[in-house]
Amino acid sequence: MTSVKQEPAVAMMTTAQMRAESDQINAAVREDNRSLFERSRRAAQLAYEAGLIDAAEDARTALAGARTHMEFLETEVEKTVAAEREAEDLLRGERRHLARRQAEEKRAADDLAQTLRQEELAIRVGVSARRVREREGVVAQRKT
Repeated sequence: MTSVKQEPAVAMMTTAQMRAESDQINAAVREDNRSLFERSRRAAQLAYEAGLIDAAEDARTALAGARTHMEFLETEVEKTVAAEREAEDLLRGERRHLARRQAEEKRAADDLAQTLRQEELAIRVGVSARRVREREGVVAQRKT
């Protein structure tokens, strides 16, 4: 058998003293553990809060970029809407012009003596109808 060597200070202690010192050491360890746990929780909380702050800063940066992009898009939409409005105004004008030409053609058709005038008006009606179709195509293209 091997014998356990005791330190000189331990050899002179009574078992009650040994237990008391053991209790003190255990109490100190528990206090150290509690302190470490609290420091660890504090470190985790600080890391979490720093993450939130970083995320908020990223969100603010993204928001600023989105606002800038939104302003650009609004400008582009305004241009498109203005172009559509202009195209629709031109289309209305062409439709009025076509209606006038069709009325003229009808009046000329009633008068058989004006055959040449009817042909001329038919050409004008065809040209007006073509313009209306072109404008309708432009309006439809801009709306898509």
